[in-house]
Amino acid sequence: MPYKLGQQFKFTQTEGGGVLLDLTKGEYWQLNELGALLVDRLSGGGLPRDVVEELAAAYPDSADRVDGDVRRLLDQLMGIGAIDHE
Repeated sequence: MPYKLGQQFKFTQTEGGGVLLDLTKGEYWQLNELGALLVDRLSGGGLPRDVVEELAAAYPDSADRVDGDVRRLLDQLMGIGAIDHE
């Protein structure tokens, strides 16, 4: 099942991360590199496991933490409606 950016959200990549804007509430979140990568990949049709694999390859010293970090962030993003799961 694909993931997508929530209807009321806009995402913009920035140097070293990204910004996620809730157009309805006027709230925004500054995302670090992991957060920006996750939002970018999921909104482009990717899956969480793809992000985990990409990050584990890029940061082998932290590979044991990547899965948990991605899952926690995904839960938070879904909790605010920034990521929808179809």
